[in-house]
Amino acid sequence: MSTKKRRIIEAAGTVPYRFTESGELRLCIIHRPRYDDWSWPKGKLTAHESHAHAAVRETAEETGYHVRLTAPLAEVSYVLGAQDEDVPTAGIKNAGSTKHVFYWIAEVLPHNRIQERKNTFAAPLQSTPEETDRMRWVSLEEALELLTRTDDKNLAFACVQRLNEGYTQARTLLLARNGQGAEKKNWPEENLRPLTPRGAAQAYALGAELSCFLPERTYAFTEQRCIQTAELAGQNPHILLPQAEQPRGTHTNAPQNAAERRVSEALSTVLEYLLTDGSQPRCAALLASAQQLKTMNTLLADVCANEETQHALEDALRVKKYLTPGSGVSITLVPVHAQATSWQITDVTKVTPLVF
Repeated sequence: MSTKKRRIIEAAGTVPYRFTESGELRLCIIHRPRYDDWSWPKGKLTAHESHAHAAVRETAEETGYHVRLTAPLAEVSYVLGAQDEDVPTAGIKNAGSTKHVFYWIAEVLPHNRIQERKNTFAAPLQSTPEETDRMRWVSLEEALELLTRTDDKNLAFACVQRLNEGYTQARTLLLARNGQGAEKKNWPEENLRPLTPRGAAQAYALGAELSCFLPERTYAFTEQRCIQTAELAGQNPHILLPQAEQPRGTHTNAPQNAAERRVSEALSTVLEYLLTDGSQPRCAALLASAQQLKTMNTLLADVCANEETQHALEDALRVKKYLTPGSGVSITLVPVHAQATSWQITDVTKVTPLVF
């Protein structure tokens, strides 16, 4: 028996969806002439590229459509060249390698937002006819008939099921940690600490990640490093000003409770915009410090759909071991009922800038 380790090829893709004028759901699939198969837009990660960035880039290259990631869908792994898998063994040089693909549900951007995407993404390199020669918007039934691989058919089922469960109304809350700040000992006033050159690079790289979700509004706490991170990420942040302090003696355990109250009020402001604003935004981002994110972890725990999601959120916001400066998490909120009067967190995914 061979003990040779199989190579793992990282890739990412999307299941893009849209609705017709009559309200019928359509999914986007592509045909690859080299393998004569129908599949979802996807592709390998380039050097130092994140899964989210690759998913958006590959979708634009293979379909010509700019999309916004709305929620993680599934992770699929398979051996290249295996029976009923990606391609016949004779047709691929990496036969025997394991391919790991991360898929998102994605919605097509309206025309008035495409320029925002182009501000952070290079113009997509259209795939050649040898790579992708056809693209179709199809119903679920048509997708199941055309898709070649079993895994792809399962993705179609899973996507439609989630859309039917309220994911068409899903909102994305992006929580991001500020880039690396200057050392505290050199800045007695905590709020004035600026970013270091490395922190500036982290913030700039974060811009491409935020663009994958394309927030309608970005918020930042008043700390200088949070504001600078948002600005270098290409955002025009709404500054979350501290609330007026209560008279001395009206609250206990100060100043810690005051800091926690500030974070709670800020988070409420962001969620109120995201979940109740009449303009129906799809995504909002919030730039915060490590300690503020730690406090949000506690505040959001009760909104999680189940214990598994709660544990995922706790792990994602464990700043010392997981959430490094300039990185963040994508939190998917879905209405509990069709009336969208209450919401729950269903998915938590790490957002890692390309600089890492």
